[in-house]
Parts: sequence; C-alpha cells; structure tokens
Amino acid sequence: MKNNIKENWMYKYSLAKAYFKHNGNLEIPQSYKTLNGYGYVESGIALGTWIDTQRRAYKGQGNYKITEDQVKLLEEIGMRFETRDNNEEWNKKYKLAKIYFENGNLEIPQSYKTLNGYEYAESGIALGTWINTQRQAYKGQGSNKITENQIKLLEEIGMRFETRDNNEEWNKKYELAKVYFEHNGNLEIPHNYKTLNGYEYAESGITLGTWIDTQRQAYKGQCNYKITEKQIQLLEEIGMRFKTRDNNEEWNKKYELAKVYFEHNGNLEIPYSYKTLNGYEYADGGISLGIWLHTQRKAYKGQDANKITETQIKLLEEIRIKWFLKVGTDKKSQEEVITEENIKRKQIEMLNRVRSYLNTLDESEVLSKEEINQGMMDVLNHKIKRLKIKK
Repeated sequence: MKNNIKENWMYKYSLAKAYFKHNGNLEIPQSYKTLNGYGYVESGIALGTWIDTQRRAYKGQGNYKITEDQVKLLEEIGMRFETRDNNEEWNKKYKLAKIYFENGNLEIPQSYKTLNGYEYAESGIALGTWINTQRQAYKGQGSNKITENQIKLLEEIGMRFETRDNNEEWNKKYELAKVYFEHNGNLEIPHNYKTLNGYEYAESGITLGTWIDTQRQAYKGQCNYKITEKQIQLLEEIGMRFKTRDNNEEWNKKYELAKVYFEHNGNLEIPYSYKTLNGYEYADGGISLGIWLHTQRKAYKGQDANKITETQIKLLEEIRIKWFLKVGTDKKSQEEVITEENIKRKQIEMLNRVRSYLNTLDESEVLSKEEINQGMMDVLNHKIKRLKIKK
C-alpha cells in the first residue's frame, strides 16, 4: 500500500517537473489538469490541486503528510511553500497584462484566461477578472486595494480606469460586425458567436452574436437598451436585418450549408454536434447544422412540431438525405402498430413516404393511377411485412 502511495506521488511529481521545465516556475493554477505536465487536458490529473495540497501539508494543514525528501524534491523544481507575497502575485498578473497590451490595448474580456498573456488558456490565470478588480479598487469598490505605483504602472500600458463611454463601446463592436460582414457578405451572426477580430471565432472574445441580437431587440423596443437613428443607419449599411427572418429564408440558408457539406463529403451524414459557417469546415461559433438536419428527419417522421414541405423533402433527397439512419429503423417504423396515440404522427410519416416515392418517378413518363399505387406498395412491401391498425 505504501509503495502505491509513493508511486502515485512520484508520478504527479514527474508531471510537476515537466510543468516546471516548460514554464520555468511551479505557480500552477489550481484548476490546471494535465496528462503530460505541459498541456492542459480536461480529463487529466488535477496537478494544480495536488500542488496546493503539498503546500497545505507543509504547513500542517489537512490530513495529508509530506516527508522531508518530498519537500526537498519539490524545492529543486522551484516550489514555493510559504504564502505568496501580495505584491509578487500582483506583479505576476501585471506582466501578463503587459504582454496582452503589446497586442494594442488592455480591453481584456472579463472571461479571458491565459498562461502567457497573448493566447487564451482555459486553465490559465483569470486576467480579465483581475483587470476588472483593479478598476473596482481604483474606484474604492470591493475589498482590494491599489497603490499609486500600481495605478501608474497600469496607465503605462493603456489602462482605462474610468467607465467606458457607451458610444465608444458600441463603435468597437460595430467595427467587429463590419469586419464580419466584409468576410461573410451578411450579418446573420450566430447568437453564440464570439470574436476578437470579427472574422474568426474566439472563445475568449466579444459576444458579437448576442450584441447583434440586442440591437434587433432595441430596434423593436423589446428591451431597456436604446438604439439611435444613426446606429440603425450604420448597421443597415452593412446588411443588418431588423425585421423577423422569414422561416423559409432561414430554411434555405441552412439547406445551402447542407448542400455545400454534401459536395465536400459526398454524403449528408452530418454529426449531431457539427457547427459551421461555410458548410465544409467546423466552426464552434457557427450554425448548428447537425441539429438542423436531425430536426428535418424528425419532421419527416411526424415526431416534431416543425413541419417539412414536399419541396423541402425533394431538395434534401437531391443531396441524398437518409431519413432513417440506423439499420433496421425503417423496418421497425413501418411495422409499428398504429394506435390512437401515434396515428397522427404515422399519418404524417406515411404522407411524406408517398412524397419521397413520387420524387423517384420520371416526370416525363405518364403513369396510370394503378401503376403509381402499385409502385408505392412495392416500395413499402420491400421492407414491411405487416401493418396492423389497433382498434
């Protein structure tokens, strides 16, 4: 048992050693997880928590014990057991802010985290929150204090302590929207789209999709936010649509993305979680194309409040949609016993099956009613052996 505990400690120590080798220190964020020591992995070892446990054990806090040899090994890779000096902690975060500023400003999104100052890291220091804390301290808000020297240092890297002018904030987001329009030819930005430059998704960026939605709500008087005539005009110049989107227009837009996907992949087997802005590559802030296609299949089977038209069925079948993905699902659906509870759904499904069959017919060939009926029965009987109506 003791050997297992020792081996487990040495394994985590080796990860800490790898972290030190790559970062030059052992100031590991408490939420940091890893499998190799130098890369964050959500499913990895909670190395930050382990380091914190070693510090607490050194101070006699908690049930965990640490040996003299373990203390020595950790000190060899830069372990700091004593309580961090507040000024040292402030300086560390200031250095990250300074690196961020080298990109041109200190307007750091509050959700921004980083390990190096210039790129987002989910397991990193909450630099955006820290910058906000400095502003609050400057105004005497919160329990944190800020010195004259710290204020001076922050001002040297473009720190803005006063409240941002609403118009300045609006203009900044408008410029991002303008860039998006120039790259995409429209302003139909997904609600969850975030960006730092306007043309590519960034998890730590400005929530541009939410902002666009807010402008539409303000235009309709549906929120406390106000929008001016000038702002309306500027947005309309870059393709802003303030009116409610037509459902058919929305369907056509997503269909075009599905068509592009088909052209690039030769099929329409789109993963449920797939999102895209152009149809052929995944974009985390894009349209949920996988969910949309799943919704079309449910509508075809009468399993959803959404409806699908004869034309839409035909268009999707032109890009080879499979209405039933799982093997045996089609047969199971056809053999399903009809009850009072499912009769409406089954009626919709059977109607859409008829539409699918009619889409296979050659329009130039004139068929009799009997031939059409027989053809339909042949399609159904190919997979179905019985269809009982329960009374």
